[in-house]
Order: sequence, then structure tokens, then C-alpha cells
Amino acid sequence: MSSGDILEVHATDKGVKSDLTAWAKSGGHELLQDTEEGDVLKFWIKKG
Repeated sequence: MSSGDILEVHATDKGVKSDLTAWAKSGGHELLQDTEEGDVLKFWIKKG
């Protein structure tokens, strides 16, 4: 992926929100949005 590209992540583990938030911050990425659709959590991360 190139800087500025958007990665969409789907997960079912509720703990992933804090994990992805910390991972994005530590890697210089930006968590743009997160939603919950039933049992699926969706995240959009912009590569730093």
C-alpha cells in the first residue's frame, strides 16, 4: 500500500477496536471511521 491509501478491515472480535486504534497511532496511520453492523466491526484506516 502507498501512503494515503485506505484499508478496510472487518472483524468480529470486540477487542479489535482498541488494538487497531493503538496500532494505527503507533504506525503513523489514521483511523478514519469505525462502524458496527450486526456482529461485524468495520474500520477504515488511512496509511501514513
